[in-house]
Amino acid sequence: MDHGAEAVEPYRKICEAVLDPSKNIQGNPLYSKALTAIIRESQINAHSEYFTRLSLLYIVMADDFFSDAVQQFSKKRVSALDGIWDAVWFKEIYGQIVQITGEAVMETLNLKLKQKFLATPQMMVFLQGFASDILGCLILRDIESSKQMFQLILDDIPE
Repeated sequence: MDHGAEAVEPYRKICEAVLDPSKNIQGNPLYSKALTAIIRESQINAHSEYFTRLSLLYIVMADDFFSDAVQQFSKKRVSALDGIWDAVWFKEIYGQIVQITGEAVMETLNLKLKQKFLATPQMMVFLQGFASDILGCLILRDIESSKQMFQLILDDIPE
């Protein structure tokens, strides 16, 4: 199973490529958005420390990255299920069980299986891992100012 914390790497690479043009990854729509964001967001360029700029860009792009990661994860789950499970075979097995036990018993069995084995849907685990990485970025400390990233962002908001 993919974990959200592991899925962040391509998005960090996009931020690195924006800050270091020698790591060119043009053609990716998120790269273009991140490039626009670094031009638009003055607080990112106001810092000379590389990891501060990298973290701020990552935080600014978090909504777009999060949305893309969820779409990618969902596609992987669907394709994994398509490749593994034979729907026709499952319907046949389901039909055989229903003939023996009846529909009501089968519905109860399905509910109990869901309660027992699907206590935490995979998407929720993925989302929590990805969100934890973003939150971790928010509490990183800038070496130059000794402020955490969220403080730098709050300082830049006009009153």
